[in-house]
Amino acid sequence: MNPDTIHAESNETIQEVPVEALPVTGIPDTDNRPWVELPRDGRLTIDFARALGACMRSAAIFLQDGVPIIVRGQKVEQVDADGLRVILEKFVRPFKWSKGSKKADDPPPYEILSTMSKGTASCLLRSPEFLDCLRPLRILSTIPLPIFRDGALVLQGVGYDSATQLLVIES
Repeated sequence: MNPDTIHAESNETIQEVPVEALPVTGIPDTDNRPWVELPRDGRLTIDFARALGACMRSAAIFLQDGVPIIVRGQKVEQVDADGLRVILEKFVRPFKWSKGSKKADDPPPYEILSTMSKGTASCLLRSPEFLDCLRPLRILSTIPLPIFRDGALVLQGVGYDSATQLLVIES
């Protein structure tokens, strides 16, 4: 065994992971959610809104009549600031930088997972840069509906159709 490796158990198998490949927590990073830096001095909320919006294009949050919504079961719920803070963490890893120090032996700044503030979430809910990235929703249905596609009438199955802004969910 190489002394420069740490063993991590995963699905009843042992994997050798080089120490330099480990994040600060010492756990191998197998999470595919993108890292998105939270607003701070030197990073504007509008830049955060653009970066986050780009990550949310296929998320389960929609825009209906200018209002962000999610579908729970067969109901539509408006997303408020508290809800947005939790929903987004399913799709991205918001982070802030650790405080650096001027001491030579201190580690350099590194990413720290952090929940966005309620104030930032409220700003996002009014930000065109974020809202314009959400998929528009005109119709929610529990049964397939007929739509025109390529000059033919077809039934829209379960899923979202961007051309008609129709979402069919299982009943």
